[in-house]
Amino acid sequence: MKETIQKLLHINPMSYLDYDKEMPIFVYLAIGLIISVIPLIKTCFSIWNTMLLNIISDIAAGRKIRAIRKRKKLLEGETEGKTLKDAFHMYVGHTGALLGALGLFYLVANQQYELIFFVLIGFLAISLLFWIRSFVGFVWALVWIVLLAAPIVYLNETIIMHGAIFLAAVILVQSVLGSFVELRSSVSNRKGMKGKGIFGRLKWVPAMIFGLAMIGQSLYAGFFIVTTFLS
Repeated sequence: MKETIQKLLHINPMSYLDYDKEMPIFVYLAIGLIISVIPLIKTCFSIWNTMLLNIISDIAAGRKIRAIRKRKKLLEGETEGKTLKDAFHMYVGHTGALLGALGLFYLVANQQYELIFFVLIGFLAISLLFWIRSFVGFVWALVWIVLLAAPIVYLNETIIMHGAIFLAAVILVQSVLGSFVELRSSVSNRKGMKGKGIFGRLKWVPAMIFGLAMIGQSLYAGFFIVTTFLS
């Protein structure tokens, strides 16, 4: 870790003005974080994590993947339900999305940038066939398929490289931020989750516990990426 920090401090910014060369990973992560606080732009990228979260949650619950027909549900990544079982499925969904981000960074580390584009295009195609049923979702997925396919068709390796790393960074950042959102939601909605009796009043605790677990593993994932891909 100490060696990694020393390398970052000795980076010459001018050496990355060459667009054919990849920038340090933390630059892409910083851009992804900035995008995540800009409402309109955030919406365009957050759907990646929403899809991963909901699909993996449905698979973990052992139920048929539910088609998303409402615009609001497509844009929000919170799972339905207030029980311990629902909280666990939410946790599995966020964990799966986080593992997906780590998988993309593994491909980045091996410079498999074009493969990342193909994986994302395939994921979008499957989502269109079996999951997305809203007009907004169809437009969003088709636009992204065109944006990802165009550099491949025209063999623009520079756009493929920066685009692949950038999307991996955005998905990771959204996964980490999503864990904080779930924890905040479990605490702020605890009054509405109360039932009768002592145990009924503690129905919000499982969601909070899983939220804390998600934050812990998200921070560890960030540390793992720093020590693995920035060293």
